[in-house]
Amino acid sequence: MMTDIKAVKWSAFALIALVACAGAFLFSDSADSSDAASSDGTAGDLTWTLDDSGVLSISGTGAMPDYTPVKPAPWGTTATSVSLSPGITHIGNYAFYKCASLTSITIPETVTSIGVHAFDKCASLTSITIPDSVVTLGDSTGTSGNVFSGCTLLNSVTIGSSVSHIPEWSFDGCTSLTSITIPDSVTKIGYGAFSSCTSLGSITLGSGLANIYDYAFSGCKSLTAVDLPDKVQSIPKNCFSGCTSLTSITIPDRVTSIGDSAFSSCTSLTSITIPDRVTSIGKNTFSGCTSLTSITIPDSVTSIGLGAFTGCKALLSFTIPDSVTSIGDSAFSGCTSLTSITIPDSVTSIGDSAFSGLSFASSDGTAVEPTAANLSGAIWTRDSLSGPFMAHVWIHIHKDADISGASASILQVVIVLTLVAIVLWIAVDALRKRND
Repeated sequence: MMTDIKAVKWSAFALIALVACAGAFLFSDSADSSDAASSDGTAGDLTWTLDDSGVLSISGTGAMPDYTPVKPAPWGTTATSVSLSPGITHIGNYAFYKCASLTSITIPETVTSIGVHAFDKCASLTSITIPDSVVTLGDSTGTSGNVFSGCTLLNSVTIGSSVSHIPEWSFDGCTSLTSITIPDSVTKIGYGAFSSCTSLGSITLGSGLANIYDYAFSGCKSLTAVDLPDKVQSIPKNCFSGCTSLTSITIPDRVTSIGDSAFSSCTSLTSITIPDRVTSIGKNTFSGCTSLTSITIPDSVTSIGLGAFTGCKALLSFTIPDSVTSIGDSAFSGCTSLTSITIPDSVTSIGDSAFSGLSFASSDGTAVEPTAANLSGAIWTRDSLSGPFMAHVWIHIHKDADISGASASILQVVIVLTLVAIVLWIAVDALRKRND
């Protein structure tokens, strides 16, 4: 028995030592990637120098190499300003990632592309001018980006006239950005591109814009008005969710779909007109729009989704067009200011709690169960609508993972090994006590 205890105990010690080594590797790798840098060197065909005052100069002809958090740029993260010489054609992936003291950079007209995470988390950068020569931000497909995400002091951005797309999360968390103009060359704004730009009060969208992706302007709580260009055909899910100052939006006639939660919690939005080509109102599309008093629904709409108007407590009247066949669960839950709602014969399905917070009664005062059979084909007015209102609380969680894939894997190994070591240690203690 004593031999078994010693064997398990030594196994526990070995695992603890392994955990310590893995942890040391993880943190030393992190330290190496952020601080260690010599004062000069080469980067592919380019040369660079970093002086004592933090001025980084990169010169040569051709593309800067791409880097990663595991294999970072050789100049480290201490630069306060960057000068790129004419002749450089590409700013590499993660080139200035986490350069928290970087305040300025001059990008020459020879640069045609800026890689993913190139300036991610440059928390001191206040302005950036992207020259007209730049065609690509992020990767070539316009999917991966995070080019300027986390640049919390960035307040001035000029985007050149050749940029073709704003990739995903490009300016996510740029909380000091107050306005921006998107040039006509841009055809796509990616997933979460301006998410959580809480100071963004105005944005001008170029005529070439055709595609906007999920969460593009989510959490832009200072944005007051948006004029979508004519080429836009859909408003994706959560596109403007949490834009609490938005009072006006122009939706072009080409739009055929409005995604789930597209305008959820737009608490200052008072009215909106839905184009004639839209066929459905998605889940929670206008939920929490507490100031919305009127909305025009076209005859093209065939369904009103789950929670579509939940919590629209200022909505006064609503006419459901004859094209609608279904009303989803909680669609009008908490719409306690409704004075009139018209439900046509075409409605064959009304979901659970579709009118929660309201009650229906016939002319003689008899309560009416809110089913399609009972409510369809009638205009219900305030005389037949009453009931309590229960407040709804809406919470939006934004998660910004700050650990690279490789580091995350190491961290997961450390956690697992730690747990195994603890279990073995407990087992040793239990065996010792039993032996005693």
